[in-house]
Amino acid sequence: MKSTYFMLLLALLTSTAHAQEVTPLTQSIELTAIIQNPASINNGTTTTVPAASKSTITDASFLATLAQDEFHEGNYGSSSFPRGSKLVWIIPHPLAFSNNYYVVEDAAGQVLVNVSDLMQLQLTGDLIVDSFGMNNTTGVFVTPWINNYVATLSFDDTGAGGTMTFTIQGLVQATTTDKTSKDGDYTETVKGKWINATGFGTINGNAAVFYGGSTSSSEVTYTIP
Repeated sequence: MKSTYFMLLLALLTSTAHAQEVTPLTQSIELTAIIQNPASINNGTTTTVPAASKSTITDASFLATLAQDEFHEGNYGSSSFPRGSKLVWIIPHPLAFSNNYYVVEDAAGQVLVNVSDLMQLQLTGDLIVDSFGMNNTTGVFVTPWINNYVATLSFDDTGAGGTMTFTIQGLVQATTTDKTSKDGDYTETVKGKWINATGFGTINGNAAVFYGGSTSSSEVTYTIP
């Protein structure tokens, strides 16, 4: 059950300027996987398991994986994305986690493919600790909206011909800043980051522990109602 405060916050924000907004947040992935070595040696006296290996998952490698997965599933017409493509998290304002999803966009911001068949993010525990100042008439933030929450990101591409699964959980800190203009609109900038995200999964069928996270950013101009 969501907290009473969270429900009041949701009602307040959806009754103002932010009700119709959808925020596209460009994601920058940086994860490290510590992978169990499947080899073992038993000479009758001693059993030896070699040291675990490490694999780094970056924006480039993760996008390459997503492209191959979606091509394998028939959802995208190429096994690679064009130069400048980016992973984008789409979330309706305010923090409507039940309706969020991931896409890959090209350098011009055009959606190439929805990748939510492979990955999902959910609020963990239904609690947000936040602070902000907001104009009650326009709904525009007069001081930054700062929220802290725990989120869980799950990924599984084994059904799409891939070899990786993981579920990571950690603290997310996000800051939303509004800047009004004389033209009757406002520019909203959102920046967020995972802090100490950790979890577990598999790579090539071998157990793996994951740590790291991602950063996110967005800048969108809206018209004040």
